[in-house]
Amino acid sequence: MAYNSSAKLETCVFTKTKAPLRGLVWTFLTTNFEPCLPRAFHAKQPHLKRVAEVNCGRGDFAEFSVYARRQLVWVHGRAEKYTDRNILEEVQHLDPGLVACLRPLVDHSPVFVMGYRGAEPSVMDDLFMGGLASSQNYRNGVYWCVLRDESLHPNVERLERAIGRNFHKLEIDGFDELMGELAIELKGEDLYATGRAPAASLQPPQAFDEQTVPGVSLSDLDQDLTLSTLVKYCETVGRAAVTVDTLPALLRELGLVRAGPEGDGPTVGCCLLFARELPIVLGMRRWRSRAKGRAVQSFAAI
Repeated sequence: MAYNSSAKLETCVFTKTKAPLRGLVWTFLTTNFEPCLPRAFHAKQPHLKRVAEVNCGRGDFAEFSVYARRQLVWVHGRAEKYTDRNILEEVQHLDPGLVACLRPLVDHSPVFVMGYRGAEPSVMDDLFMGGLASSQNYRNGVYWCVLRDESLHPNVERLERAIGRNFHKLEIDGFDELMGELAIELKGEDLYATGRAPAASLQPPQAFDEQTVPGVSLSDLDQDLTLSTLVKYCETVGRAAVTVDTLPALLRELGLVRAGPEGDGPTVGCCLLFARELPIVLGMRRWRSRAKGRAVQSFAAI
């Protein structure tokens, strides 16, 4: 998804559609320099465990991955790093290293463009026109949003002629209106990570409760408690209800299950929340009591 980002993203893409949180949009490309996207991602922590930022500095492509579920690509660099390209000579071409990273992703994904008129040769020539052959004329489609009664930029018209029926011109009433319509259309839709482990479960633990617990497996968790708790969690944050089938994927996505020396296992935090019995290695014991009609879990050092 390509954006000429504005502050509206904070309230529309994240608040109305919750698309990044629900795994419906994986990669954002922005030609702007405003920090609204990082702020919007940060506002959703800890639900969004990790967001990769690409091309902040020169040659800064280490975090890029075709499979990353949440990443932000600064197409023309980032002002805070003094790498922003914003004068005519600087937007004639993209960094070849960045194009090489983006090429397989852009070639083989549907590309949705909003709020970008297509004036810069760097994007239109190096990224779009340069991928005609390798993408088979963008067979997965380029969906270009334009306000009603407004014409496409000549660069975009050239792309439309080049890829033919794979180009889809979407006339919209406005940014807010489209986000509202998407929120209704995508209600109940979610894409839980499956197969490939998400980045949150592969990153080295940053805190004690993110470490896996030796000798503890997923079978040691109280599945009924885990499922009922995460069903309420999904309802609260606006995600589709988790099921028995999607539960393992959500646990990995939230970083409650990580890859450890003995394979995938629950973290300390996961055990504190959902383990039937706390492992002695944690040095704690747990008991359940009732307060004001509700079950309460308590912990104490032993």
